[in-house]
Amino acid sequence: MKILNLHGFMGEADNKNYKALCGIVPSEDIISPQIKYKETSPPELLEKLSAMVDSDDYIFVGQSLGGWYADKMSCKFKRPCILTNPCYYPHELELITSSGISSEFVEQYRKMSVSTQNERAYTLCSDKDIMYNPCEGARLPQNRTTERPLITEEQFASLLKAADTQTMKTAISILGEGLRIGELLALQWKDCIEDMLDLF
Repeated sequence: MKILNLHGFMGEADNKNYKALCGIVPSEDIISPQIKYKETSPPELLEKLSAMVDSDDYIFVGQSLGGWYADKMSCKFKRPCILTNPCYYPHELELITSSGISSEFVEQYRKMSVSTQNERAYTLCSDKDIMYNPCEGARLPQNRTTERPLITEEQFASLLKAADTQTMKTAISILGEGLRIGELLALQWKDCIEDMLDLF
């Protein structure tokens, strides 16, 4: 088994993943290149990484932006990958977009960042390595609670007077049993005593 370890955007080849892997497998079975993300387009970089894969027993490990590439490599070679704090949408991460990277590269990341699920991917996340608040900019739902007017006795009497038999039974069931409309619609004949409105 060989491992291709891919560091994050501003990371180093001997990152935390590499050091941890060296404690598990012999270092000669780990390829951990220093990647120039800012100077290399995503398609070109994927091509270079693919050229490093010389057997069918690789496992891909990636951290942050390296996780994006490890995921792509996993799908291409149909091999497992381990992603630590992966960056699934590099084009949305300010650390990357404001780094001076080519806008063409950012657009390529956008086009290539599909939201398909990789069944061979194992993802690990840690708060300590997240460099931004993923909820920043999220809008919380507004409180939509509004007071609903209750039907008056006069209104209910008018409803019963104007209603046909079936509508009248329905209205009495709602009011008398305190049923919500969904509960009422779910009722079946077996829930009722024949010729009565009492419920089991």
